[in-house]
Amino acid sequence: MAFLVYIVVFAICIWFGNQAAKLKHPALSIVVAAVLPFLLIFVFSTGYELLAPLFADSATGNEIAGERSLNVVLYAFLATPGALISVIVCQMVRNQPKPEAK
Repeated sequence: MAFLVYIVVFAICIWFGNQAAKLKHPALSIVVAAVLPFLLIFVFSTGYELLAPLFADSATGNEIAGERSLNVVLYAFLATPGALISVIVCQMVRNQPKPEAK
C-alpha cells in the first residue's frame, strides 16, 4: 500500500512540475514547483488528523499512529523528494527546445 502511495504522490508531483513550467516567470515556476508538494502533504496530513478519530479504537484508547511521527514521515519521505522531482521536471520542461513554426 505504501508503494502505491509513493507512485500516486510522485505522479502528482510530476504533474505539478509540468504545470509549473507553463508559468511565464522562471523563478516563479521553480518556487511553485517546490512548494506545491509540501502543500499537498499538508492537506493530506490535515485531513488525516481530522478523520483519524473516526477510525481510532475508542475501547482501548489506541490511536492508529502518532500524528507527529506521521507528519515527519510524510514530509521527509514524500514532500521533500516530491519537491525535488517537481523542480527537476519543471526545469526539464522549460529547457525543452521549442518546436519551430513553419
